[in-house]
Amino acid sequence: MPQPSLIVSLHDVTPSTFDRVRRQVDELASFGVTRTSLLAVPCYHGNEKLGDDPALVKWLCARQSEGHEVVLHGWLHQISNLKSLSRRGGDQISNPSPSPLSWFYRNLYTAGEAEFLTLNHGEARALIGHGLAMFNELGLRARGFIAPAWLMNPEVERAAADQGLAYTNTISELVRLPGGKRHATRSCVWSTRAAWRRECSLAWNALLFRRLHDVEPLRISLHPSDLEYPAVWRQIKGLIQSACRLRKPVTYADWISNHAG
Repeated sequence: MPQPSLIVSLHDVTPSTFDRVRRQVDELASFGVTRTSLLAVPCYHGNEKLGDDPALVKWLCARQSEGHEVVLHGWLHQISNLKSLSRRGGDQISNPSPSPLSWFYRNLYTAGEAEFLTLNHGEARALIGHGLAMFNELGLRARGFIAPAWLMNPEVERAAADQGLAYTNTISELVRLPGGKRHATRSCVWSTRAAWRRECSLAWNALLFRRLHDVEPLRISLHPSDLEYPAVWRQIKGLIQSACRLRKPVTYADWISNHAG
């Protein structure tokens, strides 16, 4: 019987988070997690381009050669700069007035980072294409696209498939592309923006981890800020070490390749 899988993903890899992400990857490696999915943002908030940090690019290329994967994680990871992007680059980014639900996701669920939530197919395809072109120039090979905060719509899934990507995911599903076959797999993830969010995350993830005992694959999703809160980072390390006793660490791309559609 095949060994079950563990996917540890590190979100928001940017020049300003590089030191924390590197520390996280080093700590993970110390207890056996030597393959992770690294979610890199090409142009974080419009002012942090990956290519402007040669040390980060060199590090990502090295990790990629060791078996980690680099995943395209949006374009700006922020909503507010999309209109200025359309003016500079010629792409028509509509950025329409939000519905009550999208307003909730933009302003309460995230800190204005639901970048792909309301984009149409053409808009999403253009931004994904910009990101893949930048990755290619830097020597990075992306097989997957993951929207900031996992928030997107079916048009974004179709755009990712049109760009030749093999998968995307949401917080609760891994989606194979093209075709959109969905694998139910809720991710553990922590919110650290406020003390009450951290306390809720600790309680929720302790419960969720037990409920996910038989789920394939098991997903644990990290953010750079997790490292700044000892209770959060302690719980994360404990859950990952527990999972490693039974599961093999793989990347999203590994899992897609090894599980027939």
